Amino acid sequence: KGERGKNLENAIECFQAALEERKREIVPLDWATTQNNLGNAYNERIKGERGENLENAIECFQAALEERRREIVPLDWAMTNNNLGNAYRDRIKGERGENLENAISCFQAALEELRREIVPLDSLQTRRNLANLYFEEKKWKKAIVNYQITIEIIEETRLQSLDEKRRQEIISNNISIFMNIIQCFIKEKQYDLALEYVERSKTRNLVELISIRDLYPKGDISEEVIIKLDNLRQKILIETRKQFNQVKIKENNPINNYPQSIPSTSTISPVIPDFTYVNELQQQLDLLIENEIKPIDAEFQQTQKVIPLPFKEIKTLADDDTAIIEWYLTDKEILTFITTNNQQQPEIKSFPIKNFIKQIIAYLRLYFRKNQKKRWKNQLNSRLKNFAEILQLEEIFSTLKGKYQKIILIPHRYLHLLPLHALPLTDDKCLLDYFEEVKYVPSCQLLKLIKNRSPNEFTNFFGIQNPTEDLKYTDIEVNIVSKIFQPNEDLLIKKKATLRALREKPLREKHYNHFSCHGYFNFAEPLKSALILADSYQQKSNEEEKKQFNIPSSQLNNNIEPELTIRSPEGIEIDLEKCLTLGDIFELDLRQCNLVTLSACETALTEISSNSDEYISLPSGFLFAGASNVVASQWAVNDLSTSILMIRFYQLHKIDGLPVAKALNEAQKWLRDATQEILWEWKEELKNLLKLEQNLIKQIQRYLRRFAPEEKPFTELFYWAAFCAIGK
Repeated sequence: KGERGKNLENAIECFQAALEERKREIVPLDWATTQNNLGNAYNERIKGERGENLENAIECFQAALEERRREIVPLDWAMTNNNLGNAYRDRIKGERGENLENAISCFQAALEELRREIVPLDSLQTRRNLANLYFEEKKWKKAIVNYQITIEIIEETRLQSLDEKRRQEIISNNISIFMNIIQCFIKEKQYDLALEYVERSKTRNLVELISIRDLYPKGDISEEVIIKLDNLRQKILIETRKQFNQVKIKENNPINNYPQSIPSTSTISPVIPDFTYVNELQQQLDLLIENEIKPIDAEFQQTQKVIPLPFKEIKTLADDDTAIIEWYLTDKEILTFITTNNQQQPEIKSFPIKNFIKQIIAYLRLYFRKNQKKRWKNQLNSRLKNFAEILQLEEIFSTLKGKYQKIILIPHRYLHLLPLHALPLTDDKCLLDYFEEVKYVPSCQLLKLIKNRSPNEFTNFFGIQNPTEDLKYTDIEVNIVSKIFQPNEDLLIKKKATLRALREKPLREKHYNHFSCHGYFNFAEPLKSALILADSYQQKSNEEEKKQFNIPSSQLNNNIEPELTIRSPEGIEIDLEKCLTLGDIFELDLRQCNLVTLSACETALTEISSNSDEYISLPSGFLFAGASNVVASQWAVNDLSTSILMIRFYQLHKIDGLPVAKALNEAQKWLRDATQEILWEWKEELKNLLKLEQNLIKQIQRYLRRFAPEEKPFTELFYWAAFCAIGK
C-alpha cells in the first residue's frame, strides 16, 4: 500500500537507523544482514539517480560479504552473492562486459551453496537470474542450459508443495521462464524443442491437480496394492508436513531473542526442510505404480507425474491427412506451431499479441456485462471476423487447404474461449468449409492418452433431461436422441435427475453420456464448476425466477420465445453440493465412454485469470475420467437451435456412422445453411424414421412457421458455432 517510492525511502531510513546500533564490532552478522537489506532497498530505489543507487547497493552487498562469510553462514553468503549479481547485471557505471562477468561470477558462486536438493526455491531464484542474464545478452545456448535446470527445479518443487494455491503461485511466478526458453529455441531454430516446452508448460497443471485429489487406478487392482498406494501417499503427506512445520516453528522463534547487553557471537544455522526421506518414499511410490499398476491401468502414471512428450511422438499423433495447429501466447507475441507427420520440425509463425489482448478483453467485458447478451450477440460476427484477421488464420491455413482433410486445434489461454473452427476467413468461409473434420484437444500430451482409448461398444445411452424444469426444448432433444438408442437408453428426467440418482447409475457401463441442462463455470474456483442438477436451485418464488432468467411469463407457460431462452442459470443461487462439479467428474470411471455431450451453456470455458498455463474445464475433467470425446459449448447457447443441432448431430454420428468431430462439423454447417423448407422436411423425416409422437415436435413447427421457405432461421454464428468437439 502507499506510494512505492516513498515506501522505499522509509525502508532505507529504517535500515540506516538500525545500523547506528547494529554495529559491526558488536553484532557482526546482524550488521551484515542489515547491510544486505539496505543494498536490496537501494537496488529497487525509484528516487535519485539510478546509477548512483546501484553503486550504493553494490557497496552494501560487498560490505555484508565481509562478515557473511561462506565458512560461517554459507546460505546467507550465497544469497548476498545473488543480490550482488543482480546489482552488477543492472549496473550502469563501468564497462558493460566487465559488469556482466562479475554478475555471472556472483551467480555461479551462489549456486555452489544454493543447491537444489537443500534450498530449491533459493536455487531456482538464482538459476533464473543467471539464465535471464544470458537471455538478455542473447547468449541463447547458455540461457537454455540454465532455464532447463530451473524448470526441473520448478517441477520438483511443485510436487513437494501441499497447497494447490502455492503450486499455482510457483508456476505463475515463473511463467516467463517457459516463455523465454521457448524463445531461445526459436532463436536457435530448434522449433521441435520449442514445441516440446510449449507442451511441457501446458500439460503439467491439470495432471498434478488430478494426482493430488488421490485418484485411484482403474481396473482389477488388488486390495494389497491399493493399501500400499494409500500408505505411501499418507507417509509422503505426513513427512512433507513435518518438514514444513519445523520451519514454521523456527520462524516463530527469532534468532535475535537474546538480552540486548549480550553480544551475538554464535553462528545460528537456519532450519532447512530435509526432503531426503520424502524423496525415498516418492521413489517407492513410483516403483509401485510402474510395476503393479501400469500393466493394468497404463494411464494412471500420467496422473501422478508429468512425462515430457518429445517431438518425434508429437508428430505421430497426426495421420497422413491431418495437421496439428498449436498456439502459445507470450507477453509479446502469438506463436503458432503447425505440425504434420512428415516434418522434421514444426513450421512456426508469430504475430504481435497487443491488439489481440485488447480485443479479447473488450469481447469478454461485453459478454459478461449484465444484461448485455443481446448486444454481444449482435456484434458476434464482426468481432469473430476481427479475431480471424488478428490471428492471421488465412495465412496459417492457406497452405493446408486441399492438402489435409482433418485439423486438430490446440488453443492456449484466451484462445480456448473462441470458436476457432468457425472464425471467418477472408472469403467469409470458415475452417469447417475447407476441412472435413476440425476438433480440439488441450494438449498433445492429452491427445496421446485418449488416442489409445477404444471402447468396444457404442450402444448404451444415458441422459440427463431438463433437471431444473425451465428449458422446454431439452425435453424434445433428449426424447428424440434417446429413441436413436432404443432399447439401450437410460434417462433421468426433470426432478428425478438429482446428484444422488446420478451416483446410483452405472456410468462406467455407458458408452454415451448426454447432459441436457444448465452449465456453470466458476472462474475463481474451477473445481466448483458444475452441471446443474435437480433440487440445486436455492428456494425462490416463481416471480424471482422469471426476473433472474429475464424470461417473460409467456415463456414459463408454453409459449416459449427461443430468442431469449438460454441454457444458463443467470443470477440463480446454486447449491453446488447438489450439482455434478468438476471435482466430482475427476472421480468418475468413464473408461467405456465414447462421448460425453454437454448440451448446456459455457461448458467448454476454462480458467483464464491465472498467470500460469492452467487448463481446467469440464471437458478436461471428463477426458481424464476416461471419456474419448466431449462436445461442449463456448457461450450461453440458444435452447431451440441447440436442440436441433444435437438431434442432427446424433443422427449423423449414430445413424450415419460419422466420427464425433465430423458429425458435429456437418451438423453445424447443415444448421447454418438450412432453409425453413429444409428444416421442415427434416422434421418430417425424423418423425417417420423414429416414429415420434406428434406432440414432441409441435413447438418446432410453431417456430418454423415464422419464416418463409427460403429463409435460413439459424444462419448467424450465435446459433451454430458455440459447440466444439474435444478429444479423440
